Amino acid sequence: MSRKSHFELDRELKQDIVSGHIDYCVSSNHTNFIAQYPIFRDMKSLFPVNYLAVFSPALIKQSTLKGQLLVIPREALYYNKTVYADPAN
Repeated sequence: MSRKSHFELDRELKQDIVSGHIDYCVSSNHTNFIAQYPIFRDMKSLFPVNYLAVFSPALIKQSTLKGQLLVIPREALYYNKTVYADPAN
């Protein structure tokens, strides 16, 4: 869990890719950065079509690269605030 800005997360992700040390399965990123990375998988099959239809077509298009949905809009992310607020985590 991290409270870093997207610029800090982007720098950390680049370092992890170069070092070959990616030990997490979820990452937050911005659509401006995502095209740089060959590590993300298409998430279209993970979400029902009717769920994705809630988002504007422009937002889904911006989150899609070469036909692959690589970013889910952050409004779709949920987390346990008590876990996130605990500095030990």
